[in-house]
Amino acid sequence: MNSKCVLVGYFWTIFTSFLDSNVQSSVVKIGFIIHKEIEDSSKLWSAIEYKFKKMEISVGRGWVQIQATEKDRDEALFDTEEIFKLHQSVCAKIRQGAKALLFVGTSKSNVAMHSIADKLSIPVLMPLSTKYSQTHSEFTVSLQPSLIRPIIDVIQKNGWKQVFYLFDSDEGLLRLQSLFQELGERHLANDVIIRSRRITNISDSYELLRSVDRQELNCSNLEPCRCTRPIILDLSTIAAFNETRKQIIDVGMNREHYHYLLANLGADELDLSSFKYGGMNVTGFSIKDPPFEENFQQSDCYSYKGLCPVSHKSALVMDTLEFLSYAVNKTGTYNNPSMFTPNSNGCDVSEQHRNFGRKFLNAIKETKVQGSSNIGTGTLALDSYGNRKDYVLNVKFFTFNFSKLEKVGIWQETGLSIKLHYCKPSKEPVASHNRTWIITTIVVKLPKTTHLIRDEKHIVYLTCGSRIFPRSGKGKMLFAGKGWEWGRWSLGLFLVTMLYRVCECNICFPLEPFLPFGEN
Repeated sequence: MNSKCVLVGYFWTIFTSFLDSNVQSSVVKIGFIIHKEIEDSSKLWSAIEYKFKKMEISVGRGWVQIQATEKDRDEALFDTEEIFKLHQSVCAKIRQGAKALLFVGTSKSNVAMHSIADKLSIPVLMPLSTKYSQTHSEFTVSLQPSLIRPIIDVIQKNGWKQVFYLFDSDEGLLRLQSLFQELGERHLANDVIIRSRRITNISDSYELLRSVDRQELNCSNLEPCRCTRPIILDLSTIAAFNETRKQIIDVGMNREHYHYLLANLGADELDLSSFKYGGMNVTGFSIKDPPFEENFQQSDCYSYKGLCPVSHKSALVMDTLEFLSYAVNKTGTYNNPSMFTPNSNGCDVSEQHRNFGRKFLNAIKETKVQGSSNIGTGTLALDSYGNRKDYVLNVKFFTFNFSKLEKVGIWQETGLSIKLHYCKPSKEPVASHNRTWIITTIVVKLPKTTHLIRDEKHIVYLTCGSRIFPRSGKGKMLFAGKGWEWGRWSLGLFLVTMLYRVCECNICFPLEPFLPFGEN
């Protein structure tokens, strides 16, 4: 009996070893390149290590695994703006068997990578960059959603006609160009004026901010809502935002006239506590899925340096690996190693490699991963140009006395859906309430010959809010006098009408006559 058990155990060991060897052979190598100087580069590598560990645990038999060509972070992190070094690194990773690359670079190195990817026919996935042109590289794909359409939808929802755009990087400049292009395609270029300013010195941008604050507000006198000064803040790092936030408060641009629109996908990661009592409004977006955040906090993420709480950038990097794992298993042809081997020690790749690269690229573009507990940023899918699609953004809002950004709606490809009520321009003048008025009083002495006024003591007071110059804007007029014969309005109405045309005021008649100042 014992011998039978030993024999069964022996064959079971051989069988499981055979299965394990097959699983080990079903591995696809992926290369990683991360710009060393970007914010939180070490945290991104922690996210990669964490995701690989989770994928190893959860993968089932028969599922092709992905594996990094790098042994440690030092092989993946370097200055990607050294273009020659970047090119050599890509070639080295192809020689090591990499079938695709995950790349996090700068706007400068992104342009170089577009060319390198096309030349070597290797798919490159960019989790933290957006392709701003359909002509950019066939072999690069972007998992970071574009904010251009959501920004324009918020502008339209608010009815803004003039917007300031403050940015501090080349990436921000690319977004600005795409914003102009999208406005043109929507035939809105003449309806919305974008005034852009580049912040060249993030630690001392006081003068630039003052120049924005001094700009005249071109408000229509038909607008019933308080005149708003909308500003899009496109800042490259959290540190840049914090520095600019302090200067905004110093300049006094945190008062109620201002509405800031944050052009990033992690608005809820920013500290807005110092804006709490200024009266300004802030609108932002978040790509992170709330249930994923809650589950992630309860995991062992604290074992990985800087990973918790999870940022939207770390979530995008982890989702890119999940997405790539699905794409790898969708392709399913990795049996011929020579397919991925270059022709020489240089960087010339074989025709087999090029054919596979295109096949793998198509599989990546056709892959779709529905949102689940493993996905931090919702549904993962690409269009034919390699841009992310079918994503949903949480729209968040912050105003006076708020302690943090609160969710007020969502944005998806069908448009903006929010709970906030925004003011809309009216076609007729609307009287305002609870306002402070600048009052100007005109004293008019009417001649004794008029049938309305019987002596020189009877004076008519015409009071007009705001200024008494033509086209002055909103105002309020109070028409009063002593000794009126209320049945005779001809001259009074004439004077009222003339003053209304000059001042464009809202007219307020007293319910009964009252005395001018100082009379009994």
